[in-house]
Amino acid sequence: MAVPKVFIIILNWNGRDDTLVCLDSVRKLDYPDYHVAVVDNGSTDDSVKAIQACYPPAVWLTLIRNDQNLGYTGGNNVGMRHAMEHGAEFVWLLNNDTLVEPDSLSALIKIAGDNPSAGIVGPKVLCYPNTHLLYSRGESYSLWFNRRSVNIGEVDQGQDKLPRKVDYVVGCSMLASKTFIEQVSMLDETYFAYFEEIDWCLRGRKKGFDILYVPGAVVYHKGGASTGGTFSATASYYRTRNWIYFTRKHAAVYHWVAFIPLFAYVFMRRFLKALLRGDVPVIKSLMQAIAWNFKKKTAAAQ
Repeated sequence: MAVPKVFIIILNWNGRDDTLVCLDSVRKLDYPDYHVAVVDNGSTDDSVKAIQACYPPAVWLTLIRNDQNLGYTGGNNVGMRHAMEHGAEFVWLLNNDTLVEPDSLSALIKIAGDNPSAGIVGPKVLCYPNTHLLYSRGESYSLWFNRRSVNIGEVDQGQDKLPRKVDYVVGCSMLASKTFIEQVSMLDETYFAYFEEIDWCLRGRKKGFDILYVPGAVVYHKGGASTGGTFSATASYYRTRNWIYFTRKHAAVYHWVAFIPLFAYVFMRRFLKALLRGDVPVIKSLMQAIAWNFKKKTAAAQ
């Protein structure tokens, strides 16, 4: 019996060791028809040589090299275009700092196939190496507030047994259908990193697609490897900049009544923490995030 062809997109940026471990994990998948495209985002370490040495040209793996770092959004879009041009029926965006259970892809495809309205499906994501702790079990998002469904590091109680609709699934592991990509388009490259998965899922839901969380599929995530951690200058810049950009792109006028005081509170907390630490790079990044939004026009909400 034929199964859908899946392209697995793994983005690498100076992450040789994580990427090699991820590839070793992916090779143990029990799904019979997948192809891996590793997209190197202009790495300056020896990632490309290491990948080529460990995995010589093979039918299951393609290495795509970008000349520069295009971010999570741009790099994954390069991979998705390649996948669509080569007959992908589903595309699995998978962070290089993840490991997968052998049956994870099969479980995702099963639920996607059973639910034709599902545009994106995502697994239970557990922390690594502390695999009893949750990273994500599907997320909620409202333009009225900004709060994850779980705090990273909560103990996994195994409370979810069946797939369910969610507002979005985290970007470290997202399986999108060909139909979804064709109708919704790809990731908005303005984001570069952070908030792009919330935007993508919201655009899909506006077009009538469901976003499903699949607890029977399990992926493990190390987290923070490409941006230096949650409170690095890079992460602080994009988290702040893109929260404003996302709101500008999707919010109605009345949503701003809630957004402005909430954003002011969160921003001042981040700013004061950086100030008390004497963290000048983070302070600068926060101010630059605000300045960017005064200069940048938003793309039309799709």
